Amino acid sequence: MVGGGGDQAAAAVGTGAVVPGLVSVSLGTSGVVFEAVNRMPDTQTDAIHDFCHANGAWHRMGVMISCGGAVRWCRDVLFSDGYEAMNKEAEASGLGAGGALFAPYLSGERCPHVDPFVKGGFFGLSLSQSRGDLARAVFEGVTYGLKDCLDLMNPGKVPDRVRVTGGGAKSQLWVQMLADVLGCPCQRLICDEGPAYGAAILGGLSAGVWNDLVKATEQAVKVRDEVKPSGLDYSCGYLAYRGLYPRLSDLKQPH
Repeated sequence: MVGGGGDQAAAAVGTGAVVPGLVSVSLGTSGVVFEAVNRMPDTQTDAIHDFCHANGAWHRMGVMISCGGAVRWCRDVLFSDGYEAMNKEAEASGLGAGGALFAPYLSGERCPHVDPFVKGGFFGLSLSQSRGDLARAVFEGVTYGLKDCLDLMNPGKVPDRVRVTGGGAKSQLWVQMLADVLGCPCQRLICDEGPAYGAAILGGLSAGVWNDLVKATEQAVKVRDEVKPSGLDYSCGYLAYRGLYPRLSDLKQPH
């Protein structure tokens, strides 16, 4: 038996996120933003999880509940013709989704807002908008939610690079959007097997295949491609998005 790490810590090892400055973002049903840190932060918040990392130091993690889940919901409701059509029409919509905004709180929220009762929604709709605009708004909304998590974890700091995993990493549109919104290169990996791959690396470390975890990840984790920021400016959209939660919080129904 080898003492390694929890599921997210092992997944981070599988992406190489064992050194500060390299952030792992998982675009699964939920969205996970993860970064290794050398010391426990001086202040904590319930929205950010600070744990011991598998590298013997610490990590910070923010989790938004409806990430790929919100994208899947949009596909199920509006795109019976599948993800390919959804991505194509969302890309054609263009920056700003024709004025539409999407709050991705379809199952409440965990980060950056600890609020199980808040609801999601579309805002800024008009008769001129298409299903492609709504799809674009969903992609932008969940990406803004991931930036919210990262900004709460590490205020004012842009990561050196981001490793993107999960089913959403298959979408070139989404990964490009993530690079633009976060303002840093986003890398996809040759092997994207989640915690299992990280657990295998940790097993190899214990068995003596490697004697250092950083060296192990440098050898075992290989980048398939890198998507750099394109120059699209999402700052106005993000500012408008940040104004949605306070309004939605006021609209919550009693339970």
